[in-house]
Amino acid sequence: MTSLITLVACGCYLLAIAPSTEAVETTTKKNFVAICKKELGDKAINNPQARKMLFTEVQIAKGQWNNLMKYSCELEKLARNLVTEPPGIVGSKYRVTYDAGKGTLNLKSSVKKWKDQLQKMEKKTKVGCNFSKDDKQYKVACVFE
Repeated sequence: MTSLITLVACGCYLLAIAPSTEAVETTTKKNFVAICKKELGDKAINNPQARKMLFTEVQIAKGQWNNLMKYSCELEKLARNLVTEPPGIVGSKYRVTYDAGKGTLNLKSSVKKWKDQLQKMEKKTKVGCNFSKDDKQYKVACVFE
């Protein structure tokens, strides 16, 4: 009987001190915003809400909304190469989605345009996105690995 009481007490203690999965996920999601800004400086997306929204919309459109895909600051940096002048290249091992146009930038609309392409793309484990805009045009790109 003493062993059972000890086991239950240990279990309760571990539950009390262990962080919940939800808390760890929230911390991780908040951290990638700060980490990218710190790692990439002026090459990072300036608006952290835009980064989160792009990542979320890509996961939903791609059908990988189960934490199988992680956000990558390094891929965000590569995506930056595609939305600046002159546009750069990212290498053949990556898959890219891209949208450009005149008028108002709407990140959700850009991702919706990619939905078929994203769903046909094989499963990816990392993604990073970036965009640029001025008075005349916008460009949005995501790089997958």
